[in-house]
This record gives sequence, structure tokens and C-alpha cells, in this order.
Amino acid sequence: MAPPVPPAPVTTRRACARLITGAVTALIVLVIVSVYAGSHDLTPDQVLRALVAPDPGSQAAVLVRQIRVPRTLLAVLCGAALGAAGAVMQAMTRNPLAEPGLLGINAGATAGAVTMMILLGGRGHGSFPLMAAAGAGAATGALIVLGLGYGRSRRGPDPADGPDPVRLVLAGAALSAVLGSYTSLALINWPQVFTTFRHWGSGSLQGASWPAVAPTVAALAAGLAGALACARSLDALSSGDEAGRALGVSVRSTTILAVVSVACLAGGATAAIGPVAFAGLAAPLAVRQFTGPSLVRGLVPAALVAAVMVLAADIIARRIVAPRELPVAVVAALVGAPIFLAVVRSGAVTRR
Repeated sequence: MAPPVPPAPVTTRRACARLITGAVTALIVLVIVSVYAGSHDLTPDQVLRALVAPDPGSQAAVLVRQIRVPRTLLAVLCGAALGAAGAVMQAMTRNPLAEPGLLGINAGATAGAVTMMILLGGRGHGSFPLMAAAGAGAATGALIVLGLGYGRSRRGPDPADGPDPVRLVLAGAALSAVLGSYTSLALINWPQVFTTFRHWGSGSLQGASWPAVAPTVAALAAGLAGALACARSLDALSSGDEAGRALGVSVRSTTILAVVSVACLAGGATAAIGPVAFAGLAAPLAVRQFTGPSLVRGLVPAALVAAVMVLAADIIARRIVAPRELPVAVVAALVGAPIFLAVVRSGAVTRR
């Protein structure tokens, strides 16, 4: 049974409600803008006819239904997944500056994707085999880091202990270095892979299609279910393992479930659109200033704010150098970096 969560102060609940309302409103507005605007703008009448009564031979119908709608959905889904993964990582490691890449999940997804590109002869951008390979790489990386996270302490093994959060981060950093070297060697020895990897590896929604939506929805649903299931337990462990055990929390089960949920969330998003930095770091960090360190209160707002960030970054990426596009990861970093610096400069990170 999950431990009870102390009621939040009224001001915190009001701030959380305002944050969710604002994020949902911004997300609705951006979804509308994303469908209308792009390198080729459409009129409201064209969009409505494309959605309600599409003409199979209409260029607007193809553009809206086959390109912009799935692209918009993927931006929202992947942003929400990265925000939720970052919130779980920060709660699990008890570090407000943690992000999903610390577990080697992004590096594992990249290595898996590069391996599939080699097998496909340098093709496969946006294909299901590439997504499956990236997802398998993310899951494998998470399992390796989870296995390395267990270790003997000076007091001897304790069956109630879970993986050491510090050991998990160190194992993730080491695995990321090894897999990063593998990826570099692969790109050097298989130049035909570089062109495909350049689009995927820079975090891009260009070429997003409907086949990528269903696996991303499945990964997001599984990851959110795991995150919600362990949220109360992670909040109980925020004061230390001993305090959590006193409340009946299983450190081992909670940590394993948290790692699996992060693997599903970050791995699914990375497999779909490539690695996107800052969304999984800046969004949960900013949300903590309104909701406090509680994962129960901050999980959904972090997902919504990150979805807003990624979708806004994608719209900017399509418009700023139209008709060409910038990688969404580059724009996301430009959007997220000021948020991150503002929060760190305010000193709020050290007070949490």
C-alpha cells in the first residue's frame, strides 16, 4: 500500500492548479497553430475542410492529415514523455538537476538506432524498425545500468535495499561514454549511415508519420502508469531510505519501477524523434518552483509544460528559416536554456 501524501498548503494547490490551467491553454493554442502554420500556411477554411470533409486529391488535405496532425501529436506525446521522465529522475535521485540521459537511456537508444541504420544500409529514417531498435537499445541500456546499480555497501548487503541512486548515475555516465564511442566509430566506418543519423540524431520531427504515433502512445501510457504507481513511494523516500522504510516503502521495488518507467518514457520519445535535450530537465525544474519537490503534484504539470516546450520548439523550427527546418532539439535547447538558467540563478534549486 502506498504511503499517504501530506496535504499541500493552499497556496501550493492554487499555484499547481493555475500552472496546469495555463499549460493546457497554451497547449491547445499551440496545437491549433501547429496545424495551421508551417513552411506553407493554410487558411482556416482549408484546415476545416481537410479535417471534416477531406478531398483525396487536395494538397491541403494531405498536408494536414498525413503530415501536420501526426507531427503535432508526436511533439505533444514526446514532450510529455520527456517531462514526466525528468520529474521521475529528479525524484528518484533526489537531485533537481537530474535528467533522463543520466541513466544511459538516450545513449542506448542512439546505439540501437545506429545499429539498425547499418543493417538497413543507411536508410530507415522514421521507419518502425528504426524505432524498434532505438527502443530496444534504450531498454537494454536501462537494464545494464539497473544491474550495475546494485552493489555491496560497507555494512553488507541488505535485501531491502534497492539500487544506489549515486551508483545508478555513475553507471549511466560510464555506459553513455562507452555507447557514445561505439556510435562515433559506427559513423566513421559507415559513412552512408551519417545522412540518416544526422536527421534522427539531431532530434527532428521532420518526416513524422502515423505509424510512429501508436508505439509512442504505448510507451507513454506504460511509462506514466509506472510513474504514477511509484510517485507516492518516491515522495516518501525523499527524506531518505530509512524514513521511507518506516512508512512501509520497498526501496528495491520503488527504484526498479522508477527506472523502468523512465526507460519507457525517455526511450519511447527518443526512439520516435531522436534525442531532445533540456525538455526533460528544464520543465520539471521549473515546475518544482510551483508544486514543490513532490512528484505526486509535479508529475502531470511537468509533462504538460514539457509538451508545450517541445511543440513550441517544433513550430519555431519550421518557421524561423522556412522553407527549410531546424532540428527541434536545437530550438528546444534555445527555449529550455533560459528557463534553466533563470531557475538556477534565482537560487531556488539550492533551497529545494
